[in-house]
Amino acid sequence: MPTPVRLASDVSAAEIAAAADLARAKHEADVAAQIAKDGQPPASAGEGWSVANWLKDQQVTQLIGQLLMRPLEDLETSAAFAGASTYPGSVELHFFRALGSKGSRAALVRLLETGHLLDTLADALWPKIQLLAQRGAATATELHNKFMDEGVGFDLEYLGLKSFFAGLEAVVGAPSPQVLEGMRRDHCENDDSTIPFETPNYKMVTTSKIEWWFVVDPERGLKEMRLESWPAERPDTLHGSAQGRREIPTSEFEAERANRNAQLRSLDAQPLEFEEFLGARLYTGPCFVKYNTTLRGLQSSIAWFKQTYAKLCRGNKYTTTLHVINSAVIKLSKLTMATYVYRGVSGGRLPKHFRIANEYGVRGGIDPAFMSTTLDRAVALTYAASSNGPGVVFSMRQGMVDRGADIGWLSQYPHEMEILFAPLTGLEIHSISVDGSVLVPEIRLSVNLNASTIEQVIGRRRKLLKDMGDNMAIEVSAGLSGSGFEGTSVRMLAYHLAKDALAQPVMWYNDEENFQLGVARVIDAKRAALDHQKRLRWLAPQPVELADHADAIVKLLRHDLSNVRCAALEALEKLTEAQLSPHGASVVPLLRDEEEAVRMAAVQTLRAMDSSTLASLAPTMQLTLEQAPPWKSEVRRAAVMALGLLEQGKLSQYTHAIVPRLDDPNAAVRTVCLEVLGKLSQGGLLPHVSSMMLKLEDEDEAVRLAAVATLGQVAASIGKGPIIARATHPRMGVREAAVLLLGKLEPKDLADRIGVVVDRIADVEVRVRAAALQTLQSLEPLELVKHVETAVRCLQDPSARVRIGAVDVMDKLLSWGRSSVAIGGHPLETTREATLETMREATLETTLEATLETTHMLPSIKRYVPQLVHCLRDEDAIVRQRAISALLIVACIEDRDDGVRRAASLWATGKLGPGLLGLHAAAIATRLDDPILSVRLSAVGALAHLAKPPDGDSTLL
Repeated sequence: MPTPVRLASDVSAAEIAAAADLARAKHEADVAAQIAKDGQPPASAGEGWSVANWLKDQQVTQLIGQLLMRPLEDLETSAAFAGASTYPGSVELHFFRALGSKGSRAALVRLLETGHLLDTLADALWPKIQLLAQRGAATATELHNKFMDEGVGFDLEYLGLKSFFAGLEAVVGAPSPQVLEGMRRDHCENDDSTIPFETPNYKMVTTSKIEWWFVVDPERGLKEMRLESWPAERPDTLHGSAQGRREIPTSEFEAERANRNAQLRSLDAQPLEFEEFLGARLYTGPCFVKYNTTLRGLQSSIAWFKQTYAKLCRGNKYTTTLHVINSAVIKLSKLTMATYVYRGVSGGRLPKHFRIANEYGVRGGIDPAFMSTTLDRAVALTYAASSNGPGVVFSMRQGMVDRGADIGWLSQYPHEMEILFAPLTGLEIHSISVDGSVLVPEIRLSVNLNASTIEQVIGRRRKLLKDMGDNMAIEVSAGLSGSGFEGTSVRMLAYHLAKDALAQPVMWYNDEENFQLGVARVIDAKRAALDHQKRLRWLAPQPVELADHADAIVKLLRHDLSNVRCAALEALEKLTEAQLSPHGASVVPLLRDEEEAVRMAAVQTLRAMDSSTLASLAPTMQLTLEQAPPWKSEVRRAAVMALGLLEQGKLSQYTHAIVPRLDDPNAAVRTVCLEVLGKLSQGGLLPHVSSMMLKLEDEDEAVRLAAVATLGQVAASIGKGPIIARATHPRMGVREAAVLLLGKLEPKDLADRIGVVVDRIADVEVRVRAAALQTLQSLEPLELVKHVETAVRCLQDPSARVRIGAVDVMDKLLSWGRSSVAIGGHPLETTREATLETMREATLETTLEATLETTHMLPSIKRYVPQLVHCLRDEDAIVRQRAISALLIVACIEDRDDGVRRAASLWATGKLGPGLLGLHAAAIATRLDDPILSVRLSAVGALAHLAKPPDGDSTLL
């Protein structure tokens, strides 16, 4: 039983009054001293100390709770709660609910009296009150002033918000993109790498380079460093169950790292990389001294911190390593339980901004270095009180976001149960209590949300480009608002960014020139997304997307830029007939467009429509033709071309609009009219023959040739007189057209008029002679052979165009020789004895020999002539035919005109088998030095043909 206390009625009034008077006097003295010092009273005397706050630390609520639960003591022995240190919350709740519903206030008073509440509280609080009176310091300021007066301890240094927002990179710079190599250089290739230093906790003497090898490869490291053993802790620094570190290969941590990474992936977080594991493990050993000295020395205004950094690290910032450790903390913190953690500091005094609130009512600061904490409050208190001077224990409640990293599993000293916070963590004072000579601030943590993982730091430039692209996506969407292309353009931008600007590895962007190129590519991607023409081309291979945007594409038919209108028409052309048909009426007006490319694109788009849609649009096309101003000939041409897309039966209904255009002042219009009329049936053409015959005398060559092509369909129905008359017309172009039109006659009808054609072979104009040779080829072979000598003579014509025409005539004849054309009603294969012999072989032979004698041939070619002449009598008709072909080629291969030489060489490659071609190898080889590239290529091809002789021909090589 607690010792009974005197009732309030028996307490000496003098004791209470004396205490109250003393308190008032002390308070008045404090205020007066403050006014004398600062000229004004303190804003918050006592820094918020109150009995209520003090009682929170005395566990009063726990005492009251135990007393109130005395009626349930019998449950402690029940099987249901055996071994439990407290009652289950549900039982306590049931008890109080029952008391509230079944009991009374008197019952509660009875319960408190029965539990001797006053006695229990007095016994618990009186020693604490006495201690408060004896030590004389109950607030942070009082304790601070006490140690200041005694001249012990030092002020802890914390930074302001500016450092918090600047981030780690502003302190130590950017890490190396080659992370592992950068960490190795931090420890092994700097001025401090081999200089010994001693750790303050375990009094171990080591170097940065030794520590690198101890963590990365302890087995190899001993050999590399020429050590017999690794540096060890001084024995007297290991207390209790603490053990010295031991070398462990990194491979032994891989299973646990894989387990942690699986947990991180389940949270959609980045995995812990090998380099981050190394960095965190290095921090748990002696190197933490250098890392934190660097972070404090680079940011401190205190000379001692700067000097310590200069002496210990020799200017080495450990840049890559610090970024890697920071990254490890960011990642592993996501797996930490949100509990209280504690940090003990021995010998340090809280700075003023931790004790007195600023103008915003905030107390606290930013820790410049990594902050090691423990889960055990007693350990932190012991460490903080380890000196005769001041001490501080920061009590910090972790939260959903503000958590440190549990690195016990990879630590060189697992017993420390360390929870590590990244540099530049914010510490905001919530309240401060005093425990003996130790201050215990209650801290609200703020981890630095500007902190980045190593991937983010190294990939910062790539991220800049990605963010730039994201902003441009907003600009693209806004710039195309209402166009119907907003979403598509954003997708196009994303496509091009992923394919080009953001396609490289993250380290690629850390090169200045590459980064500039990346910026340019992002800008190009934006321009492409805003460019209607490029967007439509991007949509073209996507039929579903294209169809979905048909209405938006139609809007672009009215765009100011002609290339956009063209692109829109080209895109519409890719639609199916069913998808395109509803938009036909929007396409026809572009037949009147100012730009030729747009008009032709409109015609092509109309071509993609079904016949019924075209028929429905035909009246509009006719109207376009008829209403085009005289100076808009290009519009008339486009309208006629569009009408030409109609089916034959429908087209015949619009000839009344087309035929008058045969007299259009523009030759291109007249030409297209003739071409469109050529699509009619013979019956539809005959009524217009006279109009078209006049076009044979047109001033424009293209018109005359179009007239020939169209009239050729009904040539048999045209009287021979009008054509023959024009064959002797004074104008060269008319004669040419008439001769070509004769070639459209049936071979039998042509044979009856061939004399006119043969006469034109002697025409003074090259084009007429060439046309006559072209028409000659329309004869049947047995008729054509009668004019071989005429053709051979043309091989001597001064014009290459005529000579090539002559070669074509001979080719026609030779092609007949290889076919199954009947001679006298019998196939060639069954009448070999009647082939070339029936074609006046002797005359041909004589003529060819005479031709060869008068041709400019080299002596090296002449020696092959006897063999070729002998082949004219070969029993195989194909051999005899190719012999003739070869002799003609030999005659032409040295022609002075490159066109003839090309024709001859190509002819040789195509007409002769390897056997006979071999007979001409020397002649063809001379063309390997021909000044014309195409001739040289032909010669190479002909000679290459010799490499694979067909079966049965090898004896001829």
